Amino acid sequence: MESTVVAVTGARRGQDLVDAFERRGATVIHAPMLSGDHPADDAEIVADTEVILGLRPQWIVATTGIGMRLWLEAAERAGLRGRLEDLMAGTRCIARSAKAEGGLVGAGITPAWVSPKETDATVAAWLASRALPGDAVAVQLHGGHPRAYDGLVDAGLDVVSVMPYRTGPPTDLARARELVDALVAEEVDVLTFTSPGAVRNLVDVAGADADALRAVARTRTAVAAVGPVTAGTCEDVGLPVRMSPVRYRSMDLVREVEAWLARREWERPVEVVMNPGDSSAIVDQTEIPLGKREYLVLATLSRRGGSVCRTEELITQGWGHEVPEDAGTVKHQVARLRRKLEGTSVGIQTVRGVGYRLVNEG
Repeated sequence: MESTVVAVTGARRGQDLVDAFERRGATVIHAPMLSGDHPADDAEIVADTEVILGLRPQWIVATTGIGMRLWLEAAERAGLRGRLEDLMAGTRCIARSAKAEGGLVGAGITPAWVSPKETDATVAAWLASRALPGDAVAVQLHGGHPRAYDGLVDAGLDVVSVMPYRTGPPTDLARARELVDALVAEEVDVLTFTSPGAVRNLVDVAGADADALRAVARTRTAVAAVGPVTAGTCEDVGLPVRMSPVRYRSMDLVREVEAWLARREWERPVEVVMNPGDSSAIVDQTEIPLGKREYLVLATLSRRGGSVCRTEELITQGWGHEVPEDAGTVKHQVARLRRKLEGTSVGIQTVRGVGYRLVNEG
């Protein structure tokens, strides 16, 4: 990684990433884009809670342990905790993670299901396959609004939410601004993100330079995201993701960046820009319309930066909990994508017995 400039935006585990990249010889710019999780105002939480109590949803989703704790504490201060716990006890509660499960258990609630993947997309897919049209779903959001739950509305469900805390802006705004300036000046090789909040805050700090930031991410600076939720947020704000590890861990992100840099020396880059707004991809400056599954499969391949993506990962990211009965479904989606990519510089290579990877065929 010598002569490589890497930007780290993480706060809590940011220094660990800085140390790991520096041990590998990189020059690191550390500009935390988060100031931690901040409780929302009681009035806001209580207003959302009253809506949920009045709706009496058939499903309640707990996404984080701290979020459940803050929600219940705010409800208690407003004299609503008893009613809220009674509602939870009388409906079906599901948990996005083990910590969220702990938050429910702390309120005396045993969840009907806990996501083994710990992602919003998996929870939303599980609900979409079980909830009935017209069912109401209350979601305890964590720090922001994951787009995964928007699809439940399309499935005919009534979705309401409560956000007990938000991710705060950078504490050191001058430092954050210096990173934006370095990015716009094309002085950064790799920009890393480990949370959706850091992505949104960077764009907010960029302000009038946001378009220049997006242009740099398409041409000069490679964006690395720790997992699909963070990667999806990057794509939502117009920052294409070049690499993302199989396991959603910080040190795996470091290794993925290291592997990508090594490949870059002898491989021509694959240029695919995902556009979540209308489920399309831009290849060779041409917009290619995609179906829902096609989009998810191509997005997963593009985030792997040219490395092999296992078939199992494509199934997880493309279908969530709705695992297709026919394993050949992935092959069908890949075949459809190949037809749509014909005539472009991008192709999909089969790695026998393992999976697929994007390659430059120009």
